[in-house]
Amino acid sequence: MKLENWMWDEDYPQDKVEEKEEENDEEKEPDAEPTRRLSNPQDSLKSAKPLKDSIDAKVQHKKIRNRDGLELNTLVIPGKPGSKVMLLCSPLGFSNIYVFRPLIAEFGDEYTYVNWQYRSLFESDSPNRLRRCSVRDHAEDALDVLKGSGFSHADVIVGHSMGVSVQTEFVLLYPEHVSSLIMINGGHGHLFSTAFQPFLRLPFMGNVSEFVVKTLLENNPKRTMEIIKKVSSSKPFKRVLEAFGKATGTPLIQEVHGHQFWNEWFDMYFGGLSKDDKSAASYCRLFQELHAHSTYHLLHEIEHPVLLVSGGLDYLTPAYLMNEMANQMKNATYFCDTWSTHMTLLEHPEAVIEQSRKFLGELASGRYERTGSTVFIRNN
Repeated sequence: MKLENWMWDEDYPQDKVEEKEEENDEEKEPDAEPTRRLSNPQDSLKSAKPLKDSIDAKVQHKKIRNRDGLELNTLVIPGKPGSKVMLLCSPLGFSNIYVFRPLIAEFGDEYTYVNWQYRSLFESDSPNRLRRCSVRDHAEDALDVLKGSGFSHADVIVGHSMGVSVQTEFVLLYPEHVSSLIMINGGHGHLFSTAFQPFLRLPFMGNVSEFVVKTLLENNPKRTMEIIKKVSSSKPFKRVLEAFGKATGTPLIQEVHGHQFWNEWFDMYFGGLSKDDKSAASYCRLFQELHAHSTYHLLHEIEHPVLLVSGGLDYLTPAYLMNEMANQMKNATYFCDTWSTHMTLLEHPEAVIEQSRKFLGELASGRYERTGSTVFIRNN
């Protein structure tokens, strides 16, 4: 793993941070034994400051006006001079780069990273008509964001969950503006037809999901998000999440996010959705848009190299959806992480990064060939 580029800012090298922590320990507990330096560098990282702070410090925020006159809140992390471009398409409900931090930590300044908040969510503007919030609109926004950030082409687009729908629509609309794609925990459309059906499609289950979303929309969705946020902010709940994070967090996720990554997820996710009526209502409507959207009949038109990563226990976008997508595409490789759910990039980032590094490395060397294979792995 190439994490050294993101471990520490130049002003705060790792050895100085360790020295500072040791000095503080000596001041607080003068009689305590000196901290032992572990022989394994990976072990010493576990007690160090999570990489997320140095990653987030590099984010530049700006507003980009799209073709409809809407201002979209955009997040950019510059790479080194001449770096490649990675366009990040977020999962629904995410207001920042949280879910992509492991990838950013791995690839460092090899790439310039471009991400944005979808129209009608958080700090991005809303259109005057609900019909202007379709998946296609978000895909068109992606090109506006890319160009507004100073680029006409993305070397790779990475999408998670809803981001898979957006990037699939993008490559179908603008194939000349992207070279390759990495799709994580997504599907090809008609969300309610497969949601909460991880192993096979069940009759009438889609009607239940549709009813739940419609009911939320009709009964003050912001209030629902506030209740969830309040519960998740309670001390007992936070302690459970922290314990769960310590028990389930892989070495890489601990290095990047720290052991409180699930606490941060709840605070960020429901904290953002409960801030205003616009975001809460748009969040529910976008589930409806994801159900209305489908690209299955056009997947065979995609000739770009594509890596598809799914979770074997994904309850929201089941693994069989990505397998179906890979079988329709001309140049795709499919990888399934057996025991992860809808957050494979957080639950087992090592597996995603290993596959991504291999995929992008083979593309760069000109050795990539479609395998069409399904790879199953077990989490350690």
